[in-house]
Amino acid sequence: FVSSPSLLPDLDRRTPPRPRLFPATMSFTAASSAVIGSIRAVRDGIIRRPSTDVPCGDPPPSAADAIIDAKAVGICAAEVYFPRCYVSQSELEEHSGVSAGKYTIGLGQDELALVNGDAEDVNSMALTVVRHLLEKYEIAPSEIGYLAVGTETLVDKSKSTKTVLMELFPGNPDLPGATVLNACYGGTSALLSALDHVGSDGWDGRLALVVAADVAAYARGPARPTCGAGACALLVGRGAPLAAD
Repeated sequence: FVSSPSLLPDLDRRTPPRPRLFPATMSFTAASSAVIGSIRAVRDGIIRRPSTDVPCGDPPPSAADAIIDAKAVGICAAEVYFPRCYVSQSELEEHSGVSAGKYTIGLGQDELALVNGDAEDVNSMALTVVRHLLEKYEIAPSEIGYLAVGTETLVDKSKSTKTVLMELFPGNPDLPGATVLNACYGGTSALLSALDHVGSDGWDGRLALVVAADVAAYARGPARPTCGAGACALLVGRGAPLAAD
């Protein structure tokens, strides 16, 4: 993979320690695992029709109610990835000649993540975050039925990031979706399309996967402290702990 080798060349880069796992994250992870288990149980006991769900067997009532209720469509699990290379925002304040706290307090940021030369790019970050999510929640490639990507920094405009991600789904070529190329709306558009897919009458019971990844680097100026690099992956399904309104 290839990325820009000269992002913010005038700034020092650091490698942070392993990121902390906050209690809220652990709670959401536990809830997500339970929801995914319920989705599998109900999916295995229901025959999907174009406009309705016909019970077949006796799935747990609470799980069935959650997965059939269209209002419960939302985010079942999430994973994030940031490059280990970063710039301290407090040092960036000093480097930029602004008052102390303008970025750390005003923006609420401690570090600004960056790709390190050609070691990482949007495709590699997307591959990493998707693989981590699938492994953490023990999701088989065949359990994903929709894949949408949002980004503004394609590596190769002749080959979308979704196409690159398909190598993580061997034996699952029937995987609709698209890469949405847009600066600020790409990830949101990908998420909305996945919510519509899972909430539709034609949903086949498989989970949807949304990936948002970008590398943003700005020249000196007021926008520079808001740049950075990272990727997130969202698992969308029914009976979600974070339901879309």
